[in-house]
Amino acid sequence: MAEEQRRTFVQFLILVVAMIAVPLGCSKDEASSGTPAPARHDVTATPRPDAAADTHAGGPPGGGDAVAGDGSAGETAPPPAGQGGAVAADRADWGRVQVTALYAGQTRPKRTVINMAADAFCVGAHAKKVGTQRWRVSKKMQVANVVVFVKDGVNGRYDPPETAAKLDQKGCVYLPHVQSMMVGQPLVIVNSDSTLHNVHSFSTRQRPFNFAQPKPGSSKPVRFTRPEFVKLKCDVHPWMNAWIAVFDHPFHGVTDRNGACALDLPPGEYTIGAWHEVAGQLDTQTVQVRPRGTAKLTVKLP
Repeated sequence: MAEEQRRTFVQFLILVVAMIAVPLGCSKDEASSGTPAPARHDVTATPRPDAAADTHAGGPPGGGDAVAGDGSAGETAPPPAGQGGAVAADRADWGRVQVTALYAGQTRPKRTVINMAADAFCVGAHAKKVGTQRWRVSKKMQVANVVVFVKDGVNGRYDPPETAAKLDQKGCVYLPHVQSMMVGQPLVIVNSDSTLHNVHSFSTRQRPFNFAQPKPGSSKPVRFTRPEFVKLKCDVHPWMNAWIAVFDHPFHGVTDRNGACALDLPPGEYTIGAWHEVAGQLDTQTVQVRPRGTAKLTVKLP
């Protein structure tokens, strides 16, 4: 019992220090990830009533807010890539871009075992050892967790989905490690563990947040107000981190364990971008999407 009380007290002290540090801004090693915000796009449709608040592409860091709510929202998975909001074209005529992310090196990046010894609950939550998530490369050199998105060519303004995206803390790991969503779409952050977690965001285009989730089953919705690649981490368990790619349109997704991602798009010409948490922004490619057609692209890392 004495050891359990000591561990709980140490976690509490770490959390207090971390939450006090938030108003001071982000440290260079955490906040300055070297990843610029996802590109914004000129739009032609009638602006929404709140359009003036989120169309500014520049401005100082922290110019917008990530709004944290107090209640709970839906906990379903985010919509498939290329869906969400009001649609500006007949979906029956849309085409598809199939993207495969491949590692270009000769040897697969190694995953190291995460040391969770600081928290007995975290250790006991896994029957097998848990590896780091920075690189997930299959034997066929397929890369998971690559964000694929339309960087240029979007026409029209799209409202965010009402369905919430979800980020779970389970087994002292964030699930999923990388996901994409829209500006204004709710993200519900859940603690499924019987141990203390806190959720600390690092961003440059919106105000960071830091809140505790001490009880299993607790959840809290947040919303991001500007496009950006946002890093989240737990200050109690420093190995826990995740990335949220926020866009002002619905044409984005994340590659799966087979390095695959598909974007459904209205016919037209698009510039496709890609991003990885280690490799950063990858080379863009131009693609012509034809009505009901399928185009294939390969993204190479690093």
